[in-house]
Amino acid sequence: MAPKATETVDAVTDVTTPADVNAAEVVAYDGDNSAATNVKAEIAEFRSGDAGIMSTFTGDDFFAIAKAQLAATSDSLPIADHLKETILLDNFVIQPVEIPDEKTGELHQSARVTLVDSTNGKSYHGTSMALVNSLKQIVAALGNRLPAEWPEPLPVKIVEERTRANYRFFKIVVVL
Repeated sequence: MAPKATETVDAVTDVTTPADVNAAEVVAYDGDNSAATNVKAEIAEFRSGDAGIMSTFTGDDFFAIAKAQLAATSDSLPIADHLKETILLDNFVIQPVEIPDEKTGELHQSARVTLVDSTNGKSYHGTSMALVNSLKQIVAALGNRLPAEWPEPLPVKIVEERTRANYRFFKIVVVL
């Protein structure tokens, strides 16, 4: 018999199953402790209000913000195709992703960064912790102010650089 929506599922200790989750699917992770732990952690993040996504979209109209954010992240263009083009940055979204290692296939955590230029209605995405670090440096240099606090969109360009081991990464550079 499947647990009720408020009962604890044994496979995922101390986590109650939300009403819209099929308890049988959660129990299917029973043979893999790491998967069960991941499910537990994922549910805990939702409960704490941390879905793991950072977005700078703000405003009073919930549906307008949701529509803008979904459009930005689903219709975005690859950053690699727009290197050295000026982007008038007025919002960004950072999402966690897992990327397989090209040699071993092992999954590694990274971040998908979407840069939004509302002046031209375009957004640009790339997967790189270097992009996150660039955004952190820009926000810190601007007094820890996020785009909603900027007087106008910030002109930036994406440049490609290489590590000593010849790995490619992208960096965000402010254009002054």
